[in-house]
Amino acid sequence: MQHRRAPWLGVAWVLVGVLGCDGGGADCPLGASVACTCPDGTTGSAVCEDEGVVGVCVCATDAGSSGSDASTPDAGGADAGAPDAAAADAGSDAGACADPHLAGFAQNGVGSTDFGMPWTYLGELGLAAGESACQAIGADHVCRYVELLEAETCGELVGAPASLWLQRETSVDVDGATIEPGPGARCNDWTGPIDQIADGEYAEVGSDGSLTFFFDTNPCYTGIISDGCAGPGLSCNETRAIPCCN
Repeated sequence: MQHRRAPWLGVAWVLVGVLGCDGGGADCPLGASVACTCPDGTTGSAVCEDEGVVGVCVCATDAGSSGSDASTPDAGGADAGAPDAAAADAGSDAGACADPHLAGFAQNGVGSTDFGMPWTYLGELGLAAGESACQAIGADHVCRYVELLEAETCGELVGAPASLWLQRETSVDVDGATIEPGPGARCNDWTGPIDQIADGEYAEVGSDGSLTFFFDTNPCYTGIISDGCAGPGLSCNETRAIPCCN
């Protein structure tokens, strides 16, 4: 009698041979898990089937690796998804300018924005008078130097008066030199001493809203003419507008 081998045995042998799984017979009891060698040389696992036949070797798939790579964007993807520097700067500027810095200009009580020395408003004198005059128009205070810079950046000074008194309380660097603030650069805080003992810093406003500042390089104040604190070109005997900020 001719014996015929069941076709599935041939298939099982081919799978074992191709996948290179180890074990079989007594070494592979039914349901046991045994190590096997994958086509790429890595180790997989297989389950023993009937008659000690080793099942299909389960190996790590390329799909899993490619999926992991796909979740991590390459340099091009990262660049495409992130805003460029110009867009980031534009967004930053837009956020900084969302709320206006400049509220307007103080009124001197006679329908004008011109203030000479000393600043006066409703019985107050100097900086206190300026603060009250600003609050009278709905602002919070006299603009400081830094706030004027921000207002300039946001285009808020277009159409402003041509000349503004400058309340500077921070140091500035000009041509490599640091210029400190001081009452001698603010006409003794706008109480109006004579030109020989104090100076008045100010800013000129261009038609496009740009600012040109005039700083006092020696902002000391002693009240003595011979102390050398006062300098030319920064007269306190001028009338200028007082900028008011929120």
